[in-house]
Amino acid sequence: MNILISGPCGVGKTTISKKLASKLRRNYLNFDQIGLLDMEERKPNISPFSHKGLDLEVCMQIMLDKYKGEFILDIGGDNVFRPGADNFNYLNDLNEIKKKYSMKIFIIFADKNSVCRRFYNTRNRTIDHDFEKIWSDWVNIIKPNWEKCSDFLLDTSSYSIIKTCQILERIINK
Repeated sequence: MNILISGPCGVGKTTISKKLASKLRRNYLNFDQIGLLDMEERKPNISPFSHKGLDLEVCMQIMLDKYKGEFILDIGGDNVFRPGADNFNYLNDLNEIKKKYSMKIFIIFADKNSVCRRFYNTRNRTIDHDFEKIWSDWVNIIKPNWEKCSDFLLDTSSYSIIKTCQILERIINK
């Protein structure tokens, strides 16, 4: 089974995805990193990873052409669903991709205070980042769409990274 892990910015997706991939001996795929490389290679053309030209099916093909075997894909919640996007179409695309790649979608999230604290503690973010807008988009647009296609939702507000990984590993190994 292949795994996609998504959630709000700062919740711990990357750390958790890397730990799980290592523990379960799967390829770790980071949508942002692979997308940035693809965008750089295609300049000045639009990449299927870009917000303007997002094509999830092509993105999956690009990622999986490079990596064989089972994977854990770390993808930010707002990479797919966002204000002004064709979220209905992306939802349909994700459901098709789930079937095609035998993938389960795990959404990890936390309460606003926990995510805010984690958000500012990662990647040296400063108060200049507009957390309120990011949180509002997560609650009103992004999370409701991910919930429609997810297989597992996990509130990590009171869990450490280690505990979250243990819970996810148990679910994956069922």
